[in-house]
Amino acid sequence: MIKEVNNKVVKPKLVSELTPSRGELIKSYESYYDLEFINDNWLDLKEHIDFSGCIFRDISFISSSFNHISLTDVIFDHCDLSNINLSNVGIHRVQFKNCKLTGTDFSNSTLEDVTFDNSNMSYSNFSNTKIRHSSFNSSLLRESSFNYVTFKLVTFRDSNLLLAEFLHTPLIDMDFRTCEIDAIKISGDELKGAIVNEMQALDLVRFLGVIIE
Repeated sequence: MIKEVNNKVVKPKLVSELTPSRGELIKSYESYYDLEFINDNWLDLKEHIDFSGCIFRDISFISSSFNHISLTDVIFDHCDLSNINLSNVGIHRVQFKNCKLTGTDFSNSTLEDVTFDNSNMSYSNFSNTKIRHSSFNSSLLRESSFNYVTFKLVTFRDSNLLLAEFLHTPLIDMDFRTCEIDAIKISGDELKGAIVNEMQALDLVRFLGVIIE
């Protein structure tokens, strides 16, 4: 019997009405609370900024610097965060909806109650992250890196993981049956206990040194 992962991701906690903002950076601020940022190009964040209870809609963060931030109860909706450095960041109760996250660096971060929905995350880097109570749904994760990751109650649904790396990352109880996992990269017994369908199993048998003709 397959063990079902009871993964109820906690959604961002937002106030009913957010104060609209154009998103100008006021350098004297150390935090942003209960704001909605719409249709703007972001600036460099050179000081530590806490975002809590915020929504970002249709914003491009390309060429921005996110070196010193924390994210709690935040929604990114149709935003472009491609190649942004989000390493060593705490990300809690955050939702990425219809976002571009191509090449985004999440390495050495902690993600808890985070959802990625219908987002392009090819070449993204999650190496050395701790990911808990989170989900990847209907997203493109081609050639992404999940090396040395600690997963706890994480789900992948209807996502493309072609050529993704899971080196030194235990995948026990991870259900990949609805995902494309052709040519994923592992180094040893990471797949022990993973849940796959029959067609996927035929591809993964190569890790056992078996040749099917």
